[in-house]
Amino acid sequence: NLFLGIGDGVAANVGSKCGGNSTSGLGSYRIAVTIGTSAAVRVCLPLSMHEDSPSSNEDESGISVPPGLFCYRVDRDHVLLGGALTDGGSVVEWARSLLNLQSDESFDACLVQVSKMYEKHCTSPDSCSSSPSGVTMVPFLSGERSTGFRGGAQACISGLTRETTSAHIMYACLESVILRLGCVMKLLNEVGCSQRAEGHNSSQGILVASGNALQCNSLWRQMLADCSSMDVVIDGDSSGEGTSRGVAILIAGSLQQRELGNPRATCNFEEPLVIAHKTKANAAAGEHWRTAISTQESLIGAVSSTWNSME
Repeated sequence: NLFLGIGDGVAANVGSKCGGNSTSGLGSYRIAVTIGTSAAVRVCLPLSMHEDSPSSNEDESGISVPPGLFCYRVDRDHVLLGGALTDGGSVVEWARSLLNLQSDESFDACLVQVSKMYEKHCTSPDSCSSSPSGVTMVPFLSGERSTGFRGGAQACISGLTRETTSAHIMYACLESVILRLGCVMKLLNEVGCSQRAEGHNSSQGILVASGNALQCNSLWRQMLADCSSMDVVIDGDSSGEGTSRGVAILIAGSLQQRELGNPRATCNFEEPLVIAHKTKANAAAGEHWRTAISTQESLIGAVSSTWNSME
């Protein structure tokens, strides 16, 4: 049998049980967040093609995609909406090399310091509006994709002093990736993804984590939960092999359509989650993340004028 190729984003979403969102019987509205070498936030939405709509191939409630996101069709009944970063886990690997934290022992010790810094900061009402490290990073080591797609974009670290430590820089690296993913999630919410999921709203949404860099880093998952104000879960069935699992499910759906003799039969990608771990959002951290994104955006605005001139 020959099957047409599919995007890895589609396979990852379906494989991590974020390929449906068309019914309310299997739990909260799901958004897939992947951090491996790169990073992405994606949601699969029900949107049927109408044969009598040759211009748009969408129904009357078609999605208006804002600049900064991608949207493409999964099958006749679903589309995939989201955004991606070129640098995700690669930012941490770069920092480990720069800071001489390449041994697991030294890296783990640094993460312990970062975790204590973050926990102390976000449980203190007096300090939550400022950064615990004083360092802000723009993580465009390999250029920018979502949300700006600015040509010549480069990374930048601001706020270094004599008191800056490796833990401060590592904190800024972890935070910077979450902030860019937060911008993608904000655009997804503006599209009204939660309202399209038949009765779900943004307060009921959960983030399903995948990718080795995110699944192995509990601090990163806590940051993601706090930034988005949504719980982050790891599914026990798809942990580690989400993309391969998604390919298998999509092939099975195609074979089922062939057996039914109906290539237009709707494929049901929804499955119940088997929650292996849940990270709850800390409401007290909200002000910190709102300030942090404003600070990062200001830094991007300040340095972006130099990018093209340096090409």
